[in-house]
Amino acid sequence: MDGCRPESLCSLAVSCGQPSTRVSEESLRNQPQKVIDALSVVDPSRESLGYLFLLHSVGSQGLPDQGNAQFLATASAFVGNCEVDQIRMAPERFSSLCRQIKDHAGALGSPKLAILPLKIGLQKLAPTPEHVTPIHTDFVFSCLQAKQYNAAANTLQQTIFDVEPSKTNLKPTDLLLYCYYGGMIHIGRRRYSEALQIFLQGLTAPTHVVNAITVATYKKYALVSLIHNGSLMALPKFTPASVMRFIKAEAQAYTDLATAYTSKTQQDLPSAIEKHQGQFAEVRSFTYSKSRETSQIIMIAEAHRASPRAFSCITHGPVRPRLSYA
Repeated sequence: MDGCRPESLCSLAVSCGQPSTRVSEESLRNQPQKVIDALSVVDPSRESLGYLFLLHSVGSQGLPDQGNAQFLATASAFVGNCEVDQIRMAPERFSSLCRQIKDHAGALGSPKLAILPLKIGLQKLAPTPEHVTPIHTDFVFSCLQAKQYNAAANTLQQTIFDVEPSKTNLKPTDLLLYCYYGGMIHIGRRRYSEALQIFLQGLTAPTHVVNAITVATYKKYALVSLIHNGSLMALPKFTPASVMRFIKAEAQAYTDLATAYTSKTQQDLPSAIEKHQGQFAEVRSFTYSKSRETSQIIMIAEAHRASPRAFSCITHGPVRPRLSYA
């Protein structure tokens, strides 16, 4: 690649991915520093498509344990300067590059660095503001990981009407994770009503196959429903039957918890928690990825053990339980 002109590099990049040029793509992946050096003299706004393929090849070589600050800076600058019509010709590559930005920022211990380029990236890839893309998912996750909840507020307020996988490269898992992470962001902002709404979007999305994301979403939905409404809100009738069956089989502990929470018998809640303590054990770790909502329910139960009167005041009186995110 020594002495190769930038124009030639971009032409080569566009052809990468074709069977006849698979060896060339592999050679690019094995020479990341040379590719980045060559890209330093290429105008990303004019050669966006070729630039994208070259840069993506660098990011595809594997994530270093501590990330790559130079790649992160180069990719972030590209997202800000690339030409929309060109990158929309390769939605899979562009969304994958944005995921690489998220991964490198996280590996560097600075997920906040991914927030701005990902927000720009999702705006460029989405055909309209009503579309959701895989970049939406990575953007919301980065905000959650960096505990920059307000940074995702405007994006989450946008109503989603369309996905168009052919234009956005969105996979079903991306949409489910977007709803899950989005709900967690709303919880962090104490916007429980909004959290319930986006959790419901994930739970009622048309599907024939249910996975662990759906179950995790339902658990958060159940807990936030208890905290916000004082009872478990039933899922709407249009919830896919496969989701209803899977939840009944995999989330019975949370259903029992909800039943006990609204019981008039004060001992029911501590008993339900004791019965399913193995499933609730992880909630005592107060990190962003753990269930702080369950922790609050458990603390209420422990208040009952210490003082039944205090328990009655918390669960039925004017004092509503709140989460502390300090």
